[in-house]
Amino acid sequence: MDKSAMIRDWAETALQTLAPMSLNDRQLWMATAHAGEKYFNWRKVSYACSLFPDLRERFTKLGVVVR
Repeated sequence: MDKSAMIRDWAETALQTLAPMSLNDRQLWMATAHAGEKYFNWRKVSYACSLFPDLRERFTKLGVVVR
């Protein structure tokens, strides 16, 4: 699996993890997530969205501000 496929897979897993959470739970989790947290890493989300523009909209719909 090449690097971009691994990043896409990571982003899809993160989206699946965030989707069933309520908005308040997602906001609390994102605010308190550690830098190395398995499914939420601000830098990795931004990088994934720069590689795959369609992911930006999907994260935004879940209340994630993509930088």
